[in-house]
Amino acid sequence: MSTVPEAIVARQCGLRVAALSCITNLAAGRSKEKLSHKEVLAAGEAARPAAARLLEQFTQLYVES
Repeated sequence: MSTVPEAIVARQCGLRVAALSCITNLAAGRSKEKLSHKEVLAAGEAARPAAARLLEQFTQLYVES
């Protein structure tokens, strides 16, 4: 999934946009391994602490500016 269409529409509406994406697996056909929803969930869970810290810091900086 992509945040790009939503970001484009938001900008067209005059909104300020920031986006954060987490890549949890290769696209179908890019790996010899079969795609697994369980692995996608595990990768997202592993990224959660770093993403939370990043969002907290971004929010603090955004509010201060």
